[in-house]
Amino acid sequence: MAFDIVECQVVASVNEDRFVGLVIVSHSAAIADGLAELVAQVAGPDVAIVTAGGGPGGTLGTDGGRVLEALRATDGAGAVVLADLGSSLLSVRAALAE
Repeated sequence: MAFDIVECQVVASVNEDRFVGLVIVSHSAAIADGLAELVAQVAGPDVAIVTAGGGPGGTLGTDGGRVLEALRATDGAGAVVLADLGSSLLSVRAALAE
């Protein structure tokens, strides 16, 4: 099994004792919420884990507005974004451009 860094962008350097948050972007709200629940068991309560799953109206897909809200909700030393499919990355890129 091989791993690869798809993108890495350093926005700011922080010297405070804050944790990097996690944003989970998925076409399925149920998958995003379930993964967040699982990761929270390992990460503990000090790590912000925010989901942006599903499209408008509870459909499958991604919602750029929801992604932007999730990115803004990780008030820490930045965020790692996990996305399930290529179009999820497009939603993340569009939100970062805002």
